[in-house]
Amino acid sequence: MFTTFKPFLLYAVTSVHAGSGSEIGIVDLPIQREKHTAFPKIESSTLKGAWKRTVSGRIGESSEEIADFSKVFGSSPRDDEHNESQASAVSFLDARILLFPVRSLRGTFAWVTCPYVVQRFNRELTMLNAANQEKIDSLILPVVEAGSVSGNALLINSAKGETSLSGSIVLEEYTFTVKISEDTERLAEKLEAWIGTSSGSIGIRDRLVVLSDNEFTDFVQMSTEVNARIRVEDNGQVEGGLWYEENIPPETVFYSALLFGKPRESQKKPNRSGAELTNKSTLHTAEDVKKYVTQDHFPEVFQLGGSFTIGKGIMRNIRLEGGNENE
Repeated sequence: MFTTFKPFLLYAVTSVHAGSGSEIGIVDLPIQREKHTAFPKIESSTLKGAWKRTVSGRIGESSEEIADFSKVFGSSPRDDEHNESQASAVSFLDARILLFPVRSLRGTFAWVTCPYVVQRFNRELTMLNAANQEKIDSLILPVVEAGSVSGNALLINSAKGETSLSGSIVLEEYTFTVKISEDTERLAEKLEAWIGTSSGSIGIRDRLVVLSDNEFTDFVQMSTEVNARIRVEDNGQVEGGLWYEENIPPETVFYSALLFGKPRESQKKPNRSGAELTNKSTLHTAEDVKKYVTQDHFPEVFQLGGSFTIGKGIMRNIRLEGGNENE
């Protein structure tokens, strides 16, 4: 049973192809999407596999490190000759969309979200924390209104009103009438504090747009990258037919969470050598597992998805300070 959790964000540094397999249609290799909303997502199995691969390349060869790694991420008979199977002590949730980048006539591009996405983020964090009854106020995002922006950097024309600054923005080829909202400003400031780097701001305060749920859905369905690909051999000749691959664009932001539980024993009794290896593990509680993952083996940057040999799938991993404890 998982007894504690840790939320985090994923920031796409490059285009990401978290694929759902091949399909017959315009796009041969589409990305993973939620069935009911069609929002882009990264499935937990994809996320866990990439995280586990990254951590495995950084652990040493001592029996203690190997035992701890197996206890946290689990193992199968082909991974561990001494053990039939080891259940994982950490669970990854699907990474859900939080911010999506869209080309803008002014300000280069905008990050768009919608009330449903923000409300779902708050609802899921509250649900994860329900059993712990700890304060997570620092992680709850302000409720936002559709048709609002965080600043005037994207406005192509504006008029000073009595209570707000309003105007129009152009995203892709569509024009929207928006107004500057204090709630959206607070949301942008909070997101900037989470996602901004040590080298400075990444511009969320100037570029955040809250669209309606339907408008947001249209953009995340129609404004992903679709690239034509061919295979070229060493002799320069094209080998393999033309195919189209869908990617999540750079600057996209997802959120997810890690769930931690007490390390469990193997499903079958290990032999003597296996017992000696298991006993060398230094992890005994859910808090031990949480520290192992979030403090000692939390990759700041890692790679997931397909086309990784051509630089796709580089993600920045961002801790959200808070969770089920006051950090």
